[in-house]
Amino acid sequence: MSGGFIAGVQSPAVSFSANSAVTYAGLLLKKNATSGEIELCANDERPDGYAVKSTENLAGTAVADVQVGMLPLITGNVVEMVLAADNAAITIGENIESADGGKVDGETAGTIHVGVALEAKDALDGAIAAKRFIKVLVNLQAHV
Repeated sequence: MSGGFIAGVQSPAVSFSANSAVTYAGLLLKKNATSGEIELCANDERPDGYAVKSTENLAGTAVADVQVGMLPLITGNVVEMVLAADNAAITIGENIESADGGKVDGETAGTIHVGVALEAKDALDGAIAAKRFIKVLVNLQAHV
């Protein structure tokens, strides 16, 4: 798995300058207060979209202050998102929320969820390279 769009309605990406390094496609992004700039979402923040690709340079290092495409979170789309390294165990159908660094985790006491898990994950799978992605059925909404 490599993160990002899997299936659904494909929308054109909008290009922004990323103010921090984007290490994987599928990381959640939000618009910040600077014109033309986006940043990685933090825990329980409402994302505006997700990264089309990483911001790796030719040396393979993800860098900040470069252009990256952001796709919108369209309800019903399936996206591979990046798990937080300290993720909790996640069951199929569980609500997923944003976590620090643009990553996701199972919903705890959060107020916004980005979708539902389409696969189960064990606790701490986000720390294992081969298991760090999770398929999410997008359904962005405030959860009270």
